[in-house]
Amino acid sequence: MRCITQYGSVEAAIEAGKQFHFWAKPMLDSYILLGGSGATLGLIIAIFIGSRRADHRQVAKLALPSGIFQINEPILFGLPIIMNPVMFIPFVLVQPILAAITLAAYSMGIIPPVTNLAPWTMPTGLGAFFNSNGSVAALLVALFNLGISTLVYLPFVAISNKAQSTIEQEESEEDIANALKF
Repeated sequence: MRCITQYGSVEAAIEAGKQFHFWAKPMLDSYILLGGSGATLGLIIAIFIGSRRADHRQVAKLALPSGIFQINEPILFGLPIIMNPVMFIPFVLVQPILAAITLAAYSMGIIPPVTNLAPWTMPTGLGAFFNSNGSVAALLVALFNLGISTLVYLPFVAISNKAQSTIEQEESEEDIANALKF
């Protein structure tokens, strides 16, 4: 019941001409959490661009449909990002970078404040477009942020590929067979 009351108060505030606080959830969903926490849609694209590993590309193919709709558990646990020291770095760094870009765009008047509450599962760009009441600039900034997140992840995809190849070369077939014994 509380959520319904909150939505009613948001509608009343919009009708009164008030704007949301800058760091409202729609702003985060539209410009920073692209593909989910850690802007992992950029990681999925970076894997398609820079990874030669068939297993990483397969995980990216499986994670893409859900990543488009801001659901990133398939890439978080499939790659994995969780407990992965190489992928932890860009996962943490990309969000403040995107927040700084978004704040700069907002401060310069490039993007308008959010005035609508589109569902958090809206695809990247469309959420920004609908949350900003149809601003094309908002859509373009969201897509620009997606490009930046892809660039942030690209070098770490290459490092991850190299590290995984080194680990696999060090493991012998006997070690693998022993690990599979119960």
